[in-house]
Amino acid sequence: MDSEDAIRISKHLATLLAALQRDRVLTNTQVRAIAGSRGMARVSELKQRGHAITVRKLTGAIWEVRYDSPPLARSAETPISYPDADCGPLFRKPTEQGAFHR
Repeated sequence: MDSEDAIRISKHLATLLAALQRDRVLTNTQVRAIAGSRGMARVSELKQRGHAITVRKLTGAIWEVRYDSPPLARSAETPISYPDADCGPLFRKPTEQGAFHR
């Protein structure tokens, strides 16, 4: 990575962090509009730097990025508590067996 890339990436990180702190919730399409085509990678970098960010799938190719907010279940209004009936088939109780787990 050359210095031009490093400067661009640091600007994207700063802009994305400011937007997340201001709005608290963004979709992945909004993240890409703010931080470029590698916007979700920038989200991962912010998480690695210790920022309280959670990411969850909403529908299809739409993901939600939340800043300093507890993760939510699929309803977007119900906080996750394991096991939570609202989570659906993504999370199973330890006693349940999946199709490939016998």
